[in-house]
Amino acid sequence: MDAFLTAMLVIAAGAVLYALLRRTAGAAPQPEPISVTLDGDSILFSIFLQRSIAVRMRELRPGWAIEDRSAVGLKLQAMVAGYDAPFPGAPLEYFPRGPQPPYARVPRASRVVVIEAGGNDALNPRDLADWEADMRAAIDIVRAEGRTPVLTGIVDFDVGEGRPADFKAQRDAFNAATHRLAAEYGLQHAGWGEDHRGPQDTIDGLHRSQDASDRLAALLVAAIERALADNNITGETHA
Repeated sequence: MDAFLTAMLVIAAGAVLYALLRRTAGAAPQPEPISVTLDGDSILFSIFLQRSIAVRMRELRPGWAIEDRSAVGLKLQAMVAGYDAPFPGAPLEYFPRGPQPPYARVPRASRVVVIEAGGNDALNPRDLADWEADMRAAIDIVRAEGRTPVLTGIVDFDVGEGRPADFKAQRDAFNAATHRLAAEYGLQHAGWGEDHRGPQDTIDGLHRSQDASDRLAALLVAAIERALADNNITGETHA
């Protein structure tokens, strides 16, 4: 190959490489998926149901990356302090993530963290001021990590066997506290405590039916999207 042809090939290759580099440099970066961590109890776990809230959320927003860390019987107090099991003798299928460290040491990578735990604290019952201190601690931990907390509120139930009126009053007070804290911190609230339409919404008077659970998933998706807009968080939201 003569020198002239060799030089022309080198020039042509350089031009192609330059064009590729310019195209790559000018290309818009691909959006990361919206990432969400779910922390909560049996309502979020969707015990007794075929389709969990996390699964329904993935159906509604296929582009989201959702990590479900819910555990049956979990109290907010235990979530913040860490636990070997959410309640004594809990079977492992009720807390698939296994024992958990204190909340501040739980590894998280998501942009949004949903805090749903609190219903079991309200119904056992527990002092509201102590519970509120734990909720503040959980919110502060998430915010200190640069993530966005979203609160769900505490689901309502019908008064009946095992669910006396004073338990309902306790639930009402704890749910009102979630709204007060959301307003104080400027957080989005999913309004789960206000979405109770009667006995048909529950299987056992407390845990949700499939239709009611699916409504909670839709409310939570809407609250997360409001939080994303509030914090100018963008990313892939649909597949």
